[in-house]
Amino acid sequence: MQTFFAFVISAICFTTLNAQNNISNSFSSTNKVNRYAYTNGNTSLEKWFGNDKFLDSAKTYHKNGKLNEVFHYKEHRLHGTAYKYNHFGEKLTTWVFNMDTLLSRTDHILIYNEKDKAKKQILYKRLDSVNAILRVNPKNTRSKYLRARYRYFLNNQLLALKDLFWQRYRLIRNAKKRKKAPNKKAFSRIYDRLGSIYSDLEMKNHASQYKHAALRGDSTNNRLRYNLAAYFFKIEDYKLAEHYLNSVLKEKPDHAFAHRLMAAIHTDYEDYEKAKYHIDLAFPKEKNLLKYGFANVTRDIRTQRGFIKHKLGDSKSGIADLQEAIRLNDKNAFAYRNLGIVYADIGENESACFNLKKAKALDYELMNNRDDIQSYINAVCNTDTNTTRSSSTLFTLKNKPFVYPNPTKGSITVKNIAFDTFNYTIHNFSGSLVANGTSNGQSVNLQALASGVYILNVFKDGENQTFRVVRD
Repeated sequence: MQTFFAFVISAICFTTLNAQNNISNSFSSTNKVNRYAYTNGNTSLEKWFGNDKFLDSAKTYHKNGKLNEVFHYKEHRLHGTAYKYNHFGEKLTTWVFNMDTLLSRTDHILIYNEKDKAKKQILYKRLDSVNAILRVNPKNTRSKYLRARYRYFLNNQLLALKDLFWQRYRLIRNAKKRKKAPNKKAFSRIYDRLGSIYSDLEMKNHASQYKHAALRGDSTNNRLRYNLAAYFFKIEDYKLAEHYLNSVLKEKPDHAFAHRLMAAIHTDYEDYEKAKYHIDLAFPKEKNLLKYGFANVTRDIRTQRGFIKHKLGDSKSGIADLQEAIRLNDKNAFAYRNLGIVYADIGENESACFNLKKAKALDYELMNNRDDIQSYINAVCNTDTNTTRSSSTLFTLKNKPFVYPNPTKGSITVKNIAFDTFNYTIHNFSGSLVANGTSNGQSVNLQALASGVYILNVFKDGENQTFRVVRD
């Protein structure tokens, strides 16, 4: 079985990522540029190379296709002027670098809302402090790690990646130099952050592999277990998310973050009674959810609770929750979507139309990889009809195929598929084929595989399904 240290040594560096098209998000390459894409097809990451094969520039993009960050390099070092924009095209930040040394940072627009204002103001101040320390001592390890954290929380993705890979390199070098085993918990912290950044870029294989490696290195850490669950929730691998959330709740029954995610899962399963059970357990800790979580997340606790209340018959109170969620964050596309659905369900089509169009304008579909908004708009914004429709016809996971058990130490069975036997392929996180064959009934044996995250493709008679499987 692959050891944690072996994974550390063989982990893929930022400048050499190459995932297969059908295994991770879309990847394309020429002599001059490597591109990765979001699930919706828009470019997420772009790296340009000069004639000397050195990295010349790198850009990230928002899911709606607009430019996010642009950085220039000289001999693999940050050099020149760099910029960051929000997904409306407004310039947020300008940096000036000289061979990796940060000369200046100018924040044109500070990115916060009513929910996260205090937290973000503290982050900006802390970032200024660690930058001041690193100008004097650029190899201060703790300051580099703290800067990576602050940059990540402020969504400075490429800068956070650079700091994290520097940390990883230092840990590997020190372990070799001292001829000691690596500090697994230190690597786990780094891999958890790397997984989060690749998650934001929808580089799914790298995100899941790094998140899983983080937990392998610190297997009793509930925060890392929750983070892995949150990632699987984000990519709608709900069965895997539930497995890790249940593990968290078994050890910490009052874990508000876990209850919030369980409520979201059961909402998408349309099991609103269970969703209410979890949201009621999470809600008393709303302040902690805002303080320690991502306050700009659009599927926040009020956005969820308002929708659940409506589905259980209390539309008035549900509308109040959703309006409060929008007051706290007027860019909350999910709250506008939920509010639009509530108004549609109770026959107030004018209000429904306004909120659904607002959600669409805020790129709800692109940002959440869903396609339900236009269907609602078509139904409720036509003044010649009073047609309403239920959300259950537009987004449901009730009968979605899944594998069980997952994670597994051996065989898995594919559930909710139309065929009894099938051919399959299994790829690892770098896109390499590691196994293929024909199923034993609806079962596949993974016992020979090392611990990690794999992509299982099953296919027969032109039909196929893809699953993410964790081999413990």
